[in-house]
Amino acid sequence: MILFRFQTPALLLAAGLQLLPLLRNIVTAPAATSSFAIILRWTIGSSAALGAVDAVSGATSAFTTPSTFNGTVGTPFSNNVTVSISGGNQAANNDYFILSSGATTSPLLYNGQSTTLTLPPGLTFKSSWVDGASTIGGVIYGTPTAAGSFPTAVTVVSPGNAQLSQNITISITGSVTPAAPAITSSPAAATVAAGQTAIFTVTASGTAPLAYYWMKGGTPLANGGNVSGANSATLTLTSVLATNAGNYSVTVSNSVGTATSAAAALTVIIPPAITSQPAGLSVTNGGSAPFAVTASGGTPLTYRWLKGGIGLTNGIKYSGANSSLLTVAALTAADAGNYSVIITNLAGSVTSTNAALTVLGPPVITTQPTNQTGAPGSSLVLAVAATGSGTLGYQWYKGTNALTESWNRSGSASNILTLSALTTNDAGGYSVVVTNIYGRTASSNALITVEYPATPPLIVTPPVSRTVALNSTVVLTVTASGTGPLAYQWLQKGGKIVNSATISGSTLSSLTLSNVTTKNSGSYSVIVTNLYGKATSAVATVSVLAPPLIVKSPASITGQIGGSATFTVKAKGAAPLHYQWFRNSIPLANGGNISGATLTTLKISALTVGDAGVYSVTITNLVGSATSANAILTLPGAALPISVHLPLTSLTAPPAPPVISEIHYNGVSGVTLRGTGAAGAVYILQATSELTDWSDIGTNSADANGQWQATDTNAAPCRFYRMKLAP
Repeated sequence: MILFRFQTPALLLAAGLQLLPLLRNIVTAPAATSSFAIILRWTIGSSAALGAVDAVSGATSAFTTPSTFNGTVGTPFSNNVTVSISGGNQAANNDYFILSSGATTSPLLYNGQSTTLTLPPGLTFKSSWVDGASTIGGVIYGTPTAAGSFPTAVTVVSPGNAQLSQNITISITGSVTPAAPAITSSPAAATVAAGQTAIFTVTASGTAPLAYYWMKGGTPLANGGNVSGANSATLTLTSVLATNAGNYSVTVSNSVGTATSAAAALTVIIPPAITSQPAGLSVTNGGSAPFAVTASGGTPLTYRWLKGGIGLTNGIKYSGANSSLLTVAALTAADAGNYSVIITNLAGSVTSTNAALTVLGPPVITTQPTNQTGAPGSSLVLAVAATGSGTLGYQWYKGTNALTESWNRSGSASNILTLSALTTNDAGGYSVVVTNIYGRTASSNALITVEYPATPPLIVTPPVSRTVALNSTVVLTVTASGTGPLAYQWLQKGGKIVNSATISGSTLSSLTLSNVTTKNSGSYSVIVTNLYGKATSAVATVSVLAPPLIVKSPASITGQIGGSATFTVKAKGAAPLHYQWFRNSIPLANGGNISGATLTTLKISALTVGDAGVYSVTITNLVGSATSANAILTLPGAALPISVHLPLTSLTAPPAPPVISEIHYNGVSGVTLRGTGAAGAVYILQATSELTDWSDIGTNSADANGQWQATDTNAAPCRFYRMKLAP
């Protein structure tokens, strides 16, 4: 069968043929001059897409091949099979042929493929066409070898488009003159390993049937045992033995005559076998050691010597590494070990037993004693491993002093030295000398260190939270224990801190933040590490607060007796801000005609002469205080404060007011305050719990840089502080 696909370069289908499902069968009657049927069939399913089928109206694609081919036995034969394509279709590469006869069908034959199925003996069909051509077909060719009538059906298929078939009868006449057998290919010689399979094949021509008779050394063979195919073109010998070796030939015969092939030699190779194993040797240091092996088996035999399973190569140390005799020269202790040899031929390989070489010489230390560290009171062991001839002796040393047995030491004359109940006196360098009758060998030094066990870091005192003023300095400190050296890494909000112009100690136990701003506010912690672990401190919170700042001081007022007066101050700073109004430096309290004594606005009603004076307000928060400029209340008939009437030249400017910049809570030990003021000025620290009754805590002097520090040992849960200039 031949499959053929028609392709249309342009869509010429009428709209009705493109859109309507249809099944069109066209049967074309044979021409009057032919005796065969041509069947042309297109099938268009209901799901065909637009343009999937070429226009077929009036299509007359057909075989242009006769229905009968004639030939003669022994005469070359060649006839074309051709299909003419019409209707605008073309040949395509995915078209194919199929040949069939009865129940026999060829494979799909694409362009260039061949088959002999369904054809007379000696003939072949080969498909052949040019992609895009208007014809498609093939050729039936060869030399017939048998007479007769051979019907076959040739089908061409174009997938998805069309299928076209023609029945052809090939008639072959004449007869064949019987020919005597002739050997066209004699069996080839074979070399196989014992136990494997040997195969001999002959190729012969001549009139069938041909009979085959295989022989070994001229003696006919029969099937059985390890022999099969004794009467076929192929002789097979399985699991061959040495006795199967020899010359094999075959006689081919028919009714006309006989022919005998050339002989093919079978060589059976016997795997190697060791008949004499290499023997162990004991040789003095500096001598040489010969190892010999004897083996049988099919030649050639190859040898490969090994030491400890590793292949050897010829050189200064080894000779005969690939022969039956290996020599090891200039022996040293390193040459001692197990030697073996692998012997190989084409049939397999065999490995000898190990032959031990013992080199007689001073001991060789194979494992040195190692450094050890132990805690006081513990035990440790020093060990050495050595090889050598005869009995080995051991002597341990500490430094240059030979050791003996003692209350906490044993094994001083063995390969294992044990030290128990360690003290610092046991620290030092230890070695051992190993001896035999050929000499002595000293080990390397092993250092014994006695120290308390290493411990990971432990946070002893975590950093403490701080509340400070803007532009002040904050120091966070951690105390940790553990085996040194300890490494520190400070973190802010979980991120690593790096030293800068205002940050120092980011990898030390104390972190210093200078000229702090609100950006420095947040959570701080520190990671402490050593070789044995790490520890992370608890979080300390730094709160950077702005101290009070007077934005607008109260203004002076001229009032009337019986009237009222109002003083107002504007300030900013970290909340909460606390206010305390003063008259002539005396704190005011609400009551009588005074209200707002602790608010931003002070109100005085029903003014009397006694209300005249100098008013000011002090504003405090957690990190400092600020005092407004004086505001004078003038009333008719009331004398002004003395300071107002003094000439300006007689006044001395007071020292700068103190500023509380840092408050550090120390737990039960109280509170430490730090701040700035005038260099050398003396200030009084005052405290209150209700912003009404202020108590003196102590007197403090500012240093040459204007820095001062004060301490309140009262650890009250809520307490307010202020500093005032000492009188």
